[in-house]
Amino acid sequence: MKFKLIMALVKPHITDKLVDAMKDAGATGASIIQARGTGIHEAKTFFGLSIEDQTDIVIFLVEEHTVEKLLGV
Repeated sequence: MKFKLIMALVKPHITDKLVDAMKDAGATGASIIQARGTGIHEAKTFFGLSIEDQTDIVIFLVEEHTVEKLLGV
C-alpha cells in the first residue's frame, strides 16, 4: 500500500471545518500543528509588540488511491 502526505496551511477558525470535510471524503484522521510565520509583509505592531497571525498546519497521511477525491474537497 502506498501513502501520500497532504498538507494544508489554514487559519485556526477553518481547521475544524477542513478536518470534518476531509473525514467525510475518506480521510481517517489528521495531525494539527499550531504555527506562525513571516511573510513578505512586516508584522503589525501594537505598543511596540509584534502581532502575527496564527496558522494551523493540517497534515493528512492518506492512501494513494484517495488523493484525487480528497483534493476535490
